[in-house]
Amino acid sequence: MQRPILVHAILETALGVTNVEEICAASPRMQGISFGPADLAASRRMKTTRVGGGHPAYLVRSDPDPKNPDAPRPTAQQDPWHYSIARMVDACAATGCLPFYGPFGDISDPLGCEDQFRAAFLLGCVGAWSLHPSQVAIAKKVFSPPPEEVKFAKRVLEAMPDGRGVLMLDGKMQDDATWKQCRVCELAVRGEPLVRLRDRHRGKGHRWVIRRAAVRLGAARDGCGLKRRRRGRRSRCGRSSPCVSSSLPGRRRSVPWPTIELRGP
Repeated sequence: MQRPILVHAILETALGVTNVEEICAASPRMQGISFGPADLAASRRMKTTRVGGGHPAYLVRSDPDPKNPDAPRPTAQQDPWHYSIARMVDACAATGCLPFYGPFGDISDPLGCEDQFRAAFLLGCVGAWSLHPSQVAIAKKVFSPPPEEVKFAKRVLEAMPDGRGVLMLDGKMQDDATWKQCRVCELAVRGEPLVRLRDRHRGKGHRWVIRRAAVRLGAARDGCGLKRRRRGRRSRCGRSSPCVSSSLPGRRRSVPWPTIELRGP
């Protein structure tokens, strides 16, 4: 085979959310995870029949006005999926997987679909499912940073080519941390996927090459050479990436946990 068979998981149970970090690190073949709100809602015994999106009963209400206790109190609908999506994104970012939002069930509500997709995009998801052709255009629109943000990010990158130092731009402080954020936005317009390539067997170990293309989360860089633990030998990595143990049904093994970095040119 010229290309490896990759694995894409679906996060749709409470047990899966609890173990999402181990799922992402279960195998170097893990390509990504999609978020399944409907099955997850059933697994959690959530009292909703909606597939994604918010719920009018899941809200916060402002305090009563002391001078007029009977006056209407503004409410704000909350996102019941925020925690789970954010945890999935963290697990994927830590292991080199790609996080995707899953389905939005109300085809008749394009605005609600757009809001849900955008919330997932801002949290770090790189794509979403489309249940209807009308949602394809929404996804294409949402899963790209706004042009004005890309323009500002390019200005920051031009002012700080190597990401070093601190400066003020339009009254906003820019440092190495904001440089990384701008790097993410600037590269997001390319939309190339993160690729995992399995190299040939060499010696007594398997060499896994992790190449981070210009994905929405980082810059194209040379891969991190990793060797799986085998026969009690210590793993070696050119960038000192730690290895983590993953417990799977019927077996236990160590798998490489790549360190993803955003470096300057």
